[in-house]
Amino acid sequence: MGFSDIKEAVTWLEKANTDLEPELLSAQAAREQLALYARAEKLTAYGTTVLARRLDDASEVARLTGVSVGRAKAVVDTGKALTEADEVRDAFK
Repeated sequence: MGFSDIKEAVTWLEKANTDLEPELLSAQAAREQLALYARAEKLTAYGTTVLARRLDDASEVARLTGVSVGRAKAVVDTGKALTEADEVRDAFK
C-alpha cells in the first residue's frame, strides 16, 4: 500500500464523517458502523505507531499528531516494543 492509498482512505473517512448521521441509523446499523470505525482506528493506530518508531523523535511525533510529548514518547516506545512482539504486532494489522 502506497502513500496515495492512505491519502485516499483518509478522504473516504472524511466523507463518511461528513455524511454520518447516527440518529438516522437503526441500532443494528449503528453497531455495524461502530465496529467498522473501531477497526479503522486500530489500523491507523498501528500505522501511527510504526511510523513513530521510524522517526524516533517524540517531539516531532507530538507535533505531527497533535498529542503531548509524553503521549508521543509512549507511542514511539510502543513502536520499538512491537519489533520484538510478533503476536501483538500482528493483532494491530
